[in-house]
Amino acid sequence: MRHEPPLPAPFETLFSGLEEIMSSGGGSTFHECFGCGRHHDIGLRVRNFRTNAGVLSPILIPKRFEGPPMDPPPLPLQLQDARRIEREFAQAGLS
Repeated sequence: MRHEPPLPAPFETLFSGLEEIMSSGGGSTFHECFGCGRHHDIGLRVRNFRTNAGVLSPILIPKRFEGPPMDPPPLPLQLQDARRIEREFAQAGLS
């Protein structure tokens, strides 16, 4: 079975015999959904394929969504240590 647009090469063989479930075409409730919407400007455009067990989706997450730089970790992650939170609050005069 040929899919349009074509799937990325790593998924071609696995998905070649599966029926694509079209749930986000123009006018559908999901056409601007970040995950599956084909009309979302920067969305993931996740596609869904019917299997005997349910649904299978090939997903490649673009690098722009990998999260913040972790060296050093972002401040909210640095403050997960309760003692560090107490120190930060004390230094800010909020204790």
